[in-house]
Amino acid sequence: MNNHKPDQQNPAGTSAETSLEALMARVAELEDDKARLESQLKQAGEKSSGRFSWRKVGVGSLIVVGALSLALANLSAWADRTLVNNDVYVQTVTPLASDPAVQAAIQAYAFQQLSGNVDYEQLVRNVLPEQADILAVPLAEQLKNYSNLLIGNIVRS
Repeated sequence: MNNHKPDQQNPAGTSAETSLEALMARVAELEDDKARLESQLKQAGEKSSGRFSWRKVGVGSLIVVGALSLALANLSAWADRTLVNNDVYVQTVTPLASDPAVQAAIQAYAFQQLSGNVDYEQLVRNVLPEQADILAVPLAEQLKNYSNLLIGNIVRS
């Protein structure tokens, strides 16, 4: 930087004109420097915007890992409070067990599973003598109904 001070002792004023010319030249020089630096900055921005960056990949990966960790932490905290703690689990499930719609669904599911695994008619035929084979079908139906009734009593208790 040029620290040129005007010579104020010259009465002709040539020193002031020289100083003004020097300042104008310095301003022009600084404007050229500014334009050159802006051009370099623009070129550097264009170069970096088109390049592959491991930093961007790393930041993106860390964001994804952090989000998944947060979701997993929330899930495990909820499971710890609700499912692992016996008192809280009982407190949560008790209203469900007393709901008639839930009881009916449990009864229907349990009866369906039992009926799928037990052949009532064959079971009755194995117990009855051959002369009473005619009673096997109605007794099997009665046994099914009684099984369903017992399952309902167990579920409601």
